Order: sequence, then structure tokens, then C-alpha cells
Amino acid sequence: MKLPWTPSRGKEFDVVGMGCAAMDVVAVVERLPALDEKIHALEMDRQGGGPVGTALAVCARMGLSVAFAGQVGDDFAGRFIIDEFKREGVDVRGEVVHPATQSQISLVLVDRATGKRTVVSGRGELAEATCDRLRHETARECKILHVDGYDMDAAICFADECKMAGGVVVYDAGSVKEGSLELLARADVAVVSRVFAEKMFGHRDWEAACRALTETGPSYTGVTLGERGAAGLDGEEFFEVPAFKVDPVVDTTGAGDVFHGALDVAILKGWDFKTCMTFASAVAAMKCRRLGGRAGIPTFEEATAFLRERGFEF
Repeated sequence: MKLPWTPSRGKEFDVVGMGCAAMDVVAVVERLPALDEKIHALEMDRQGGGPVGTALAVCARMGLSVAFAGQVGDDFAGRFIIDEFKREGVDVRGEVVHPATQSQISLVLVDRATGKRTVVSGRGELAEATCDRLRHETARECKILHVDGYDMDAAICFADECKMAGGVVVYDAGSVKEGSLELLARADVAVVSRVFAEKMFGHRDWEAACRALTETGPSYTGVTLGERGAAGLDGEEFFEVPAFKVDPVVDTTGAGDVFHGALDVAILKGWDFKTCMTFASAVAAMKCRRLGGRAGIPTFEEATAFLRERGFEF
């Protein structure tokens, strides 16, 4: 793969996501409660969540054809997750609902003063998915397969299917898991969290981390750095992109997931990798102006206008 990239034609979907989709219950609080203390939320909301789930919402809102090929439980949260996908225009024919199981729910407490959040996440009762439990043939019908390392065996299987069919694999690696190296070996683009980079490589030299990531397989690598923006490597040149300022910062929930969805959009626009990363950083910042991981996702036109106002052209 070389950016700018011209994806193969004849695919049903621009992006297929295989990984975590959840329901987020988000509450704004003055402060985190002490042990055995009850406090009142200043604001509450319920939204779809999960790394892959939110990335697909970004892609759909920006006009791409997208599908989810993962699993949910047969409960109210699972029905909510599916309904949220449908509302965003995400195809759910590849989704598998497991009877008599609970879906993943995340409880998110957001500090009003800073917008930073504390997350309590439960997987529910979903068993680790294998490729034969999911509709892996969906991976052949996409230009980009977006994976987050949940259900690792299935993610590796999907990646193999995608590569054989001429697609590109984008890996959002939030934490190191068993099988992470195997999935990295199949990825074309891997942008990992700071936590992943530190644990995998044991230091905070982001250029060295990006180069080490490239040695595992991907052609394009990067590290998301929160308030510091992100760092990337286009195969040869190392670069950093800024974290864009927005006011007010209401909630940082899902900012990394939104970043990765916007990265998919930018790759399919045929931009160079630094421009892709810059666009993703801007979209992630814009999201933070609203509560929850999805409410603040901008349209493509809003995102490009935001960047042009700050001197960036495409």
C-alpha cells in the first residue's frame, strides 16, 4: 500500500468494522464521588460506543458506505446498539446477535471542569468470537477493514479475508493483547494509543515507536497522544500533528475512536498520511465539544471548514 491510495472498485462497502460496539451511559459530574457517596449528575445521555462502533459512525456521518460485522447480546443494550447503527446509516446485516446474552455497557463519568472522563466498562456475557461465529465473508466486500483487536482470532481471520480480496486493513490498537503482533503483521495502517506504544516498546520515544511498529508489518504507523496531538511515520518521514483547540471542551469520551474513523475517511480521500492524521486530529477535537462519543461528530464539510479556518487546505 502506498498513499495516496486508489482503492479497488466493485466493493459493496467503503469500510467494514469488526470489533467492539457498546452502549455508553455518560454523566457529567462536578467531581468523582467518594466511596459510599451519592452525587447528582449535571447532565446524562445514552449513546452508542465502542472503538469500532464509533469509528463506523464517523465514516457513515461523513458519507461513506459502511457495515458492522461483529456481535452483540440479545438484550436492551444490544437492541440499542443496533438501532444507533441504523440511525447513523451503518449496515448491520453482518452483525450477529447471540441469544440470552448481555451486550457490553460502559459507564462514563465526565469531569465538568476539564472534560476528562473515567470509564467503567464491562464486556457483558459475550464469549470470545471466532471466525466461524461471525460473517467473515463481509471482509471481502470492503475497501478498508477497520479492526480494534477485540475478538482477536476473528480479527485476524477477517484481516486475512480482506487482504486476499485486495482490501486494506486499518488497526486501532488501544491496548496490547494476545495476538496483537499477529494482527499488526496483517495491517497496512496501524495507529496505536500511547499506552499501547509504551507497553509494547517500553519507552516514550514516539519516532522510535513508530519505526518499531513499521517493522512489525504496517506501511503507515502512528501514536495518538491526547492533548499533544499525534505522531506518525509515512514509511520514511516522521512527523507530528497538533491537537486542535476547541472551546468549550465538554467531554473527551470517544475522541480516540473518532480519530480512527476520520482516519479511514481521509485514507479513502487519497490524501498523504500526514494530511490524513491532521484531519483525524481535527475531527477528534471537534467531537469534544459535545457530551458523549458520537453526538459531536461533525460532517465532512464541517471538518474541512474547521481546518480551512486554521490555515489548512486540501
